[in-house]
Amino acid sequence: MQGAIARVCMVVAAAILNHPLLFPQENTTLPEQDEELIARMREHEERLEMEQAKLEKELSQLDSKQEETRSEEGYGWYFWSALSFVIFFTIEMCRADSADTEIRPVDEEDVFSESESVSPSTMVLDKDILSNFCDRSTYTSAHENWRIREFVEGFADDLLESLIVDRTPDELLCSKNTPYLAKDQVMKWFQIFVTKAWGRISHKYDFEVTFRNLDAAGALKIRFRSGKVIVMNIIPVVQLEDTDAYFVSHFPSDCDSSPDPYWPLSFAVYERNLLKHFTKRLPQNSCHLHCLQIVSFLHRKQTGLTGKSALTNYHFKTALLHLLLSKRPSLWGIDNVEHRLRDVLNFIQRSLQEKRLHHILIGNRKVPDVLQVPEIVCKAMPINLFRSLVLQRELYAATARHFQEMLRNSTVLLQEYTSLLSNGGVHHSLDESV
Repeated sequence: MQGAIARVCMVVAAAILNHPLLFPQENTTLPEQDEELIARMREHEERLEMEQAKLEKELSQLDSKQEETRSEEGYGWYFWSALSFVIFFTIEMCRADSADTEIRPVDEEDVFSESESVSPSTMVLDKDILSNFCDRSTYTSAHENWRIREFVEGFADDLLESLIVDRTPDELLCSKNTPYLAKDQVMKWFQIFVTKAWGRISHKYDFEVTFRNLDAAGALKIRFRSGKVIVMNIIPVVQLEDTDAYFVSHFPSDCDSSPDPYWPLSFAVYERNLLKHFTKRLPQNSCHLHCLQIVSFLHRKQTGLTGKSALTNYHFKTALLHLLLSKRPSLWGIDNVEHRLRDVLNFIQRSLQEKRLHHILIGNRKVPDVLQVPEIVCKAMPINLFRSLVLQRELYAATARHFQEMLRNSTVLLQEYTSLLSNGGVHHSLDESV
């Protein structure tokens, strides 16, 4: 490259120094004897013109090569730039994943994919233990719970009749500067008047009544002289027009932090009627309630071991109702308790994996028309009961672990319980407040 430039400079210098136009005009008028000199000069000029043409050709070729080189270098630059960007992007993504892993206490997608995880389909369920559990616990508790329910309904009616003398809430029960009832204000008012109502009728009963949870509106504890305790919830509600749906101040297991004027809507009456609707069509002595009682028992026992989670008995009840809507009645015989129990647990596990468990009534067109669920409820958008698990990653991880531990401990918990009953141990009533 440097040699070519030097050659160009030398040729141009020779052309400048020897070009005839640079001489004065008078020098162009030469004598005849100098014709030989003129001829040599012309010959030299032609050589210079040929050399200049050759030089211009070489310069043109050189320029073309330089353009190609620059083009190749340009493409190369773009290629390496793109490759560098891809590498940089990959590194950044890896760093982001690493940083996210450091922030998250657990990878939520791996909760059910770990090698030691338990699946309801593969978990060990001893048929004899299940049968013994149903025979010794479920049937006994069913009879006892019927007697308890009868007593509670009578006592609640008596208490509320006495309470009605004073059911005129004033503007002090509303949120400040609004016409809307405040849940907390209503709860305080309700507790005061339930206490007064109990004072009026306490002479008729041989037990004591106390509030077992001051944060819940009607969480009452009845203690008999024998030491037996019955827990009940009387909750103030507001009826939705002329339907069997009610706005409730607090659910028994209410843990949400919704604003005070917002009352959750309860469809407990419709859900109870739906369960009765199924019961009429299921085989005699069907296993659907056994499944619900067993799952509720396992959940309560696991909660005692590892603490509370987002799962509640209401979620298990919802799963059971979904299965009752989708499976033939003949599949719910007592001999199928093991299979249906696995179905309930599988339904819950799949719902946890998807973080989605739809309300049984809202937006569900499979619900029989005989229940007369309001049309606005049937046509509404489905509500996800596991929405909190989508929003709270740590809560989801803890709930998934709770469920896994419950599956892992199920056989031991059932066997221990039936052994206590067989040996005359203390009877632990199954929770049916779902």
